[in-house]
Amino acid sequence: MRLRTSRRRRVRGAVHPGPVLRFVSPLLVLAACTVDPTPSVFRATSPIVDGVLERGEDAVVLVKIAGGIASCTGTFVSDQVVLTAKHCVQTDGADLPFAPNLMTVGVGSEFRTTTDYAVRRIDTTPGSYRSNLFGLIGEDVAAITIRPNRNGELPDVEPLAYRRESPADLVGEEVTFVGFGRTDTGGSGQKFTRTGTLNRIDGSVLISAGNICQGDSGGPMIYEGSPRQVVGVASFGRSATGDACPAIEDGHNTIDGHLGIIDMAIFESGGCPFEAPEVCNSLDDDCDGGVDEGCAALGEACSVDTDCANAQLPEYFGVGLVGLMENPVTCGDTPAGRVCTVPCDATRPFESCATVENPFGGITPVAVAPGLCVATDGCQGTCVALGTGELGLDAPCTTDAECGTGACIDPGDGTARCLPRCQGDAAQCADDEVCVAAPGTCGACVAASRFSGAHGYGEPCDADDECRSGLCVGDRCSQSCTRATDCPLSGLCENEVCQPVPPSGLGDPCRDDADCPEGRSCVGEPGVCAAGCTGTCAVGFTCTESWCIPDGALPGEACSLDDECHEGRCVDEVCALPCADGRACPVTLECRRDEAGLAWCLAPVATADDGGCAAGGSGASGALFALLALLTIRRRRLG
Repeated sequence: MRLRTSRRRRVRGAVHPGPVLRFVSPLLVLAACTVDPTPSVFRATSPIVDGVLERGEDAVVLVKIAGGIASCTGTFVSDQVVLTAKHCVQTDGADLPFAPNLMTVGVGSEFRTTTDYAVRRIDTTPGSYRSNLFGLIGEDVAAITIRPNRNGELPDVEPLAYRRESPADLVGEEVTFVGFGRTDTGGSGQKFTRTGTLNRIDGSVLISAGNICQGDSGGPMIYEGSPRQVVGVASFGRSATGDACPAIEDGHNTIDGHLGIIDMAIFESGGCPFEAPEVCNSLDDDCDGGVDEGCAALGEACSVDTDCANAQLPEYFGVGLVGLMENPVTCGDTPAGRVCTVPCDATRPFESCATVENPFGGITPVAVAPGLCVATDGCQGTCVALGTGELGLDAPCTTDAECGTGACIDPGDGTARCLPRCQGDAAQCADDEVCVAAPGTCGACVAASRFSGAHGYGEPCDADDECRSGLCVGDRCSQSCTRATDCPLSGLCENEVCQPVPPSGLGDPCRDDADCPEGRSCVGEPGVCAAGCTGTCAVGFTCTESWCIPDGALPGEACSLDDECHEGRCVDEVCALPCADGRACPVTLECRRDEAGLAWCLAPVATADDGGCAAGGSGASGALFALLALLTIRRRRLG
């Protein structure tokens, strides 16, 4: 997916900072510059610019930077979103806002006693600005999204409404100002309020006089209508004598020109800023708790993009925002016809069509009705409706949708069969398989016993010359490396050679301490890699006899339901982990396929030498597969 690159919005008639600096010196920026207060700061003897000490107005909050070394004011406009000024969350010269973990939002009336909430996300107008607000006049708006507290609770605050229409009709009306800014005696950190008059509007800036000071930045200008509405966000002031307050002229940004930022933040947090008929745009327009009801699901027929669920967010969200996904779901031509679709990874035919990217640019994907990734160009594919998948592993086929593996492939012998799709040297086949593909190209997993060519990374071997790399480590083909990222599957680079089989992780089965991460032990019977404890463990583990032990059954242990397993699924009454997708199995298990062709980490099958039955490999063809000329690569042995 491509990220939408936002263009800077032109502001018609905006106040230009040049005249401000030329005729009024200096420009007093109401910035995030209130230093951690001393005891004298909190004497409420001198309200800001003749304001009144405010114990109410719970929606107006303190925006703290780095624990409070600097601060601004903000306003809750939903249960999680705080409206403030851009220069409170992004320093001059920077291209992006501060990291969210550097900021907190304090609910209360004074600095020392606020209840603070962590910040999860910050959205602002685009681009950087210079000192003294060059490039920011009329654009000085930001939305902060908070996290619940440790108990999962949000502040018990009634948000203020914000005006969606032009405030032109409010010129001359009385308005209310609330903030934590500096008083006329130099103190700050307490909430004060006062009333004043909206004198005029210059472009996107509301002008009043003598109402706000440093630290009030980001605070609201409130029109006392029905309902009460935030109509502006405090940005700057002009002072005739240095940085003295009151300013002779105050500037607040209008709200109506920045609805995309505010609405987007509220929708992203799960809120609903306004109610409208439901359309296909990745939003809960009608505020009923559902998104895009009645829209075509992934793989369903469509005519245009706006027929599809999880389609493009409203265009006005893109004004000033960087990071929104472009076209998360589109209506496109596929092997199954014109349907709602997204690009996908054909080596993960089911998993890559079970979610779509978060349209708000978040890291958490959005779950959708399961689909099937059909290959269109090598390992790249497009999602269509889930097929029947009735044909088992190695069955003759004509389309991907027929196969339980999600792929119908001719591996090179002239017969298309249901086989797992793989990428060469990506360790995407089961333990007894090889990928018939050159490194980086797409092919199929077939039984190693039916393949005559050299094996790729992570595939079985007995000697170096059986591997394309000339490196056989243990019983797996390896490759040289300089860093951990050079080693798929394990992420272990030791002595410039990848170790194909990683140690077991915490909660994984093990044989002895050597199977576990450094500093962890193999405890119990059967063994499990565990960390020591004194009473508390991570979620899913219980402190038992001084060890954090998994609550559920381990991979390879008996089960009847998925919920009984510590991780993975219950497959044929045994807990199993998925594999053959670049993930390695714990050392006591092996990666094998079921009859449908899905790969799982399971206990090794007993062989004839163990007094049991011999296990056959996947792939029923009696002939050895010959490598195409494309795959003829010189093999190297270590000297």
